Amino acid sequence: MTARAFKDCPLAACALSIEERAKWLNVIDPMLRYGGSPGDWGYDSKLGRLLLALREVREEIVSTPSTDA
Repeated sequence: MTARAFKDCPLAACALSIEERAKWLNVIDPMLRYGGSPGDWGYDSKLGRLLLALREVREEIVSTPSTDA
């Protein structure tokens, strides 16, 4: 079994509810504010990559439909 690239992984094993989305955003948003720009730490550093990944996950949380109708 080969590992997939981060960008090719699903957001979660199941769709997130509105409540789950809100909880994740309440954690991710302060981390992004604290971390600032990935370039501040170096785009190829662990902190830079973490911030890039958090941005990607946040965008997917906001843009993917939830389980709630």
